[in-house]
Amino acid sequence: MTILKKCAIAATVFILVAGNAFSSLPSVTEVDRASAHRALMAVSFDDEFGIAVGTSGQIKESKDAGDTWEVKENELRLGLLGVDVKGEVAIAVGQLGQILLRNSDENWEPIESGTEERLLSVSIGNGDQEAAAVGSFGAVVMTRDGGKTWASIAPDWEKMFPEQGFGFAPHLYAVQMLKPGEIFLAGEMGLVLRSDDYGASWALVRRGKMSANLGEERSPSIFALHIRDDGIGYAVGQEGTILQTRDHGMNWLELNSGTKSILLGVSSESSGSVLVVGRYAMLASPDDGSSWISFSDPKVISAWYSGVDRAGAGEGKGVIVVGDSGLILKLD
Repeated sequence: MTILKKCAIAATVFILVAGNAFSSLPSVTEVDRASAHRALMAVSFDDEFGIAVGTSGQIKESKDAGDTWEVKENELRLGLLGVDVKGEVAIAVGQLGQILLRNSDENWEPIESGTEERLLSVSIGNGDQEAAAVGSFGAVVMTRDGGKTWASIAPDWEKMFPEQGFGFAPHLYAVQMLKPGEIFLAGEMGLVLRSDDYGASWALVRRGKMSANLGEERSPSIFALHIRDDGIGYAVGQEGTILQTRDHGMNWLELNSGTKSILLGVSSESSGSVLVVGRYAMLASPDDGSSWISFSDPKVISAWYSGVDRAGAGEGKGVIVVGDSGLILKLD
């Protein structure tokens, strides 16, 4: 089941205020929008330079922390579902194993990925020459030369989950590279996996409830993952799932989000500020998940959003959110 189909599940909007909640929510400004069939799926910033990607191969770039956006050409027109930018390297991924690499001329060129599976997320390592991408049916590919060549580093899924039977491979929706060689994957049935050797071996960090038969209960899937340099991180997904780690991803605790909405994106800062976006819901915490409050702004509760990232740093900068109908919101 694709992430878009999962977005079709109805959501519940709520207000939860506990502990030291915000005295007021950040203001929400609509920066841009397109049409109903031109959704933006992901956004990534490195300082004030950002990239948003979406359906029909959309690529938009901003050089002013998300205040204005320029449309870039992409002849392939295949849907793009994930993007990351770090330093001089920018990579977008999407349908049919598509990988696009932004070159020195600021154009996007297709790169052979070695897979035709849908790629849903990509993460560039701190050295900017390494990146990993994940997608449907257990696809995991990696580059160590700045995105020019890619190879599979997928686990042996049948050996990892022999009880699931022949051909089992979970959909993977999120990936993050941390220190050199360290990769986290998250996805279907609440799975979280970690490698500390560039994917040569994998450890199962978290395993939700799985089933071998259709119709049996399974744990909610994880759609987004964000672990900070200080070791605190979040994973979000189906049924209002919010997980938190305080030890660099080694252990995860489920938080009470107060909602059953599908949650599709998360971003957090060392100050303890966390923003979670999803279908007809957007949640904020000022205290690293101890308390949450939902947005009631009509721009939020009438649409879905799947991409979120901080744009720039310092006074006057904010968080950029992208999603339904090509909407781009800026939160101060």
